[in-house]
Amino acid sequence: MGLSDDASQFQPGESQVEPGTPPTPGRAGYVELAFEQGLAPGQIDADGHMDFFERGLLKTVSPDQLVALIHPPEPGLPGMSADGQLLAARAGEPVKLRLGSGVALESEGRVLARQGGVVLYKPGELLDVVAEHVHRGPVDLHSGHLDMQGSLTVKGDVERLLQVRASGDVEVLGAVSGGSLRAGGSVRVSGNVRGGDGARVIADHDVTIKSCESADVAAGGALRVREAVNSQLHGHEVLVSGRLRGGAVTAERRVSVKEAGTPAGTVTLVRAAEPLELPDLADVQRA
Repeated sequence: MGLSDDASQFQPGESQVEPGTPPTPGRAGYVELAFEQGLAPGQIDADGHMDFFERGLLKTVSPDQLVALIHPPEPGLPGMSADGQLLAARAGEPVKLRLGSGVALESEGRVLARQGGVVLYKPGELLDVVAEHVHRGPVDLHSGHLDMQGSLTVKGDVERLLQVRASGDVEVLGAVSGGSLRAGGSVRVSGNVRGGDGARVIADHDVTIKSCESADVAAGGALRVREAVNSQLHGHEVLVSGRLRGGAVTAERRVSVKEAGTPAGTVTLVRAAEPLELPDLADVQRA
């Protein structure tokens, strides 16, 4: 049987089908921090020299200071199928971040500090400002100087030429060996304080240390020490529960010493009713 007349009229040919346009997913929300993360190699001072002790480990902020910007997700762009159907775009994911009680979310995604302190940031988890911080290790060339608004605890030693400064209390669970402490509150050192290289321990309120040698220690309140050797002690009142060997003690109100001087006649000066002046928090010399 042959082909019909209609079937014989079909001819092979080509046609082009438009592929359509795929949708473009929206950009996810993200956090733009108002500070540099991590350690800096140092900081250039006013003389143009690099200060390798200023490494910015602690990100200190004041009340109402900008901490971060939280950018919202974008909706994305729709696409078109080959047959002209609109294809919806997947919206970007919002930022997954919990804000602590130390920060506040304002308009336009601005995150401000509710209090002075140190920024605590865990990407994808938490953003907060804490007024009390624990440094888990020594203050050394790796950490650089530690400087913060609030109170600071150091679980290690403060090494030579390094400095710890806080507007609140400072507690050192190790020793201070040629380093400096400056607190707007009180200072407590569990170990020994050894001076040298211009190191000083200064607090607006009380200072409590185990012992000190060749150290310069000043307290706006009570200075309590078990034993002091060749040190300069200044305070509203100075209380030495053990031996005082050499150096000088100056108190605005009273001095209490269990044992002063040595059998060899080492000069030990004790003075009371002397006016006390503490240097300003910003005036303590950097190493």
